[in-house]
Amino acid sequence: MAGRDLYARVAREPMSDEGAAIARHYVRAAIGEGPRATPYTPAALEYLRRVAREPRSLRPGPLVAALLPEGTTCLKDQAARLGNLFGGEWPSLPLWLTAADLGTGERVAFGRSGAPRTDVGTAVSCSGAVPGLCRPVSVGDRRYVDGGILSATHLDLVDDRYDLVVVSSPLSMFAPMRWLLRRELSHARARGLTTLAIEPDAAAMRVMGNDPMDASRGPDVARAALRLMADVLARSGDVPRRDS
Repeated sequence: MAGRDLYARVAREPMSDEGAAIARHYVRAAIGEGPRATPYTPAALEYLRRVAREPRSLRPGPLVAALLPEGTTCLKDQAARLGNLFGGEWPSLPLWLTAADLGTGERVAFGRSGAPRTDVGTAVSCSGAVPGLCRPVSVGDRRYVDGGILSATHLDLVDDRYDLVVVSSPLSMFAPMRWLLRRELSHARARGLTTLAIEPDAAAMRVMGNDPMDASRGPDVARAALRLMADVLARSGDVPRRDS
């Protein structure tokens, strides 16, 4: 989808016919519509047993995801509708979609060599299954949740062949995520990567509020993001390049 249509869709402005034809395949899941299982049960006893056996394997994000109950929002319809865009085929251009195996806490990048095979719609839903809000999404006999529990950007997956790596990190609105991004950027630069990190500034954060799931803020956030990107592009000449 063209950038102008991505903006128009969120800003609730008229889209092109081509953009509207793509957008009709997307269904935003209604958070919290399903029944909550009772009594409370952790979502991933498998991971908790693993950590008990191997304490060094513990990571905070997977631990929280394992301890939370399964969410009530089912992403099955979203996966099916997005899958219709691709007819079950993976795109020919490189596309990696990150998720976390709920039982092991390990990351998978769907579309990467060696990753479990699935369709794009299912991979997107795996990547967006927020622990505690959404039900984990199954691929084969494994269950997956949002890869953001391991990293907001997965910058470490980028190899060294690129002259410039652009990192979009809206979750830098939260201080812990800003700290994690700084660490990932430091490691990337130590590998010789030239990076340009795009994060919400103070004005954008005021518009975003504290709830990333609040779709009612979409139009204002889109306008703030457009203004922020115009500022970033105006300063893009200051970004060092490998050949400079």
